[in-house]
Amino acid sequence: FPKILAASANKSLLMGYENSGETWSTWCATGIANDFKVHSVVRPSEMSDLEEVAEMAEYTHGTRSEAQEQFQIATYGKLFAISRQAIINDDLGALTTIPQAHGEAAGRKVGDVAYGVLIANENMGDSTALFHADHDNLAGSGAAVGVATLAAGIAAMRKQKDILGLRSLNIRPQFFIAPVALEGTCEQLFMSNLEGTQAKPGQANPYAGNYFIRVYDPRLDDDDANAWYLAGPKGKTVTVFFLNGNQVPYLESREGFNVDGIEYKVRIDCGAKAVDWRALYMNDGGA
Repeated sequence: FPKILAASANKSLLMGYENSGETWSTWCATGIANDFKVHSVVRPSEMSDLEEVAEMAEYTHGTRSEAQEQFQIATYGKLFAISRQAIINDDLGALTTIPQAHGEAAGRKVGDVAYGVLIANENMGDSTALFHADHDNLAGSGAAVGVATLAAGIAAMRKQKDILGLRSLNIRPQFFIAPVALEGTCEQLFMSNLEGTQAKPGQANPYAGNYFIRVYDPRLDDDDANAWYLAGPKGKTVTVFFLNGNQVPYLESREGFNVDGIEYKVRIDCGAKAVDWRALYMNDGGA
């Protein structure tokens, strides 16, 4: 019953994908790519400042510029098979757990692609790394998470200038992103209404409670267990692009030839890119 088996496998695949425990969707936006070519995301600048027009004087034309970032998606996939013996034996474990595991693998790959943008710190459209002093989004000296270091990051984001440098964007960071290793100490800070030193005890903690949506992901531990990030609204930081907007893995099956049973192919088409650096901030934690 190949159709029944395919339906069961697809259901298990989607279950694994949806329950993969990925965190990227909390802070990343999603976008659509119609093919595998290099695509551009164009961002227009602010307009020129308005100038006083004296009596009988002529109006002058304003200027505008633009910036662009490029991205490209790729295909990620794998083959797997369920043997004739497993089907005959009605081994429900094989018929459900194998597709489910591949669904989890698809979800994991999307997470790898999304967090890979932060970790790789590749050049942006201006040929400068995503996190760089020239972008005013990299702490000059790394330090642990605290009220002072968070305030410095927030101030840096709020003071970011638009493309022509004519206006401050006043970006309010919404997400705090960090390795799992920092979760305990960070949550102690965020859940404490008071914070201070021995010299100044009992100071109010302006970032307590729900000031940030917090995201902790072990991929960041694998790269640097001390570095932490601030991110602004979705759509202004990292966007994960999917082919034709399809965010779930595709499953294709056929009756086995190289093996007795059913062969499956699972794939997902995606890519990720930081569309701007102004709403992202990094502190390397001082390690």
